[in-house]
Amino acid sequence: GLERPCLGFVLHRLDGVLVTGVNAREQKVIPETLHGEGFYDFTVDRLPLLTGTYDLSGALQDEFCTVTHDWWFEGLRFEVLPAVVYESEGVL
Repeated sequence: GLERPCLGFVLHRLDGVLVTGVNAREQKVIPETLHGEGFYDFTVDRLPLLTGTYDLSGALQDEFCTVTHDWWFEGLRFEVLPAVVYESEGVL
């Protein structure tokens, strides 16, 4: 098994602008060991993204986030459709 793994997510806009990144170490939820398959629930209550295309990446690293054991680069791409907003620039 993998000792004290850290799972992280990164969200980028299609043009490469970093929106946000979060990992289990920052959230203080690193398990002692990881064996076989599993899942990690990450819930976002509100993420008011502006219209555009976004890529979500994920990584499984050691507890210090220095050694990458697995990398899911741009594993999920999604579109945010136009809505009534007052901002026209930026990410949120």
